[in-house]
Amino acid sequence: MRKASVSLHRLNGGIQLIVKDDGMGFDATRANNGPHLGHASMRQRAQLLGGKLLVDSFPGRGTTVSAWVPLKGVDHESSARAVG
Repeated sequence: MRKASVSLHRLNGGIQLIVKDDGMGFDATRANNGPHLGHASMRQRAQLLGGKLLVDSFPGRGTTVSAWVPLKGVDHESSARAVG
């Protein structure tokens, strides 16, 4: 991996986090079929906040992970539990 980037910005009433790299990547379609706790945990935390997570990767082409969570109506106590 030579490059990685992280961006955080407001989008459609929420916050979007995007993490990209140009690493070796992986087959994202197969990652959803196995017992990968990392992806499942990130997806669950986003869902608990009313958001969503998208993982886009392909062998040899790096990985992009996008997470979006709404800002309105977030219970800050629940948010702290979900993140920590």
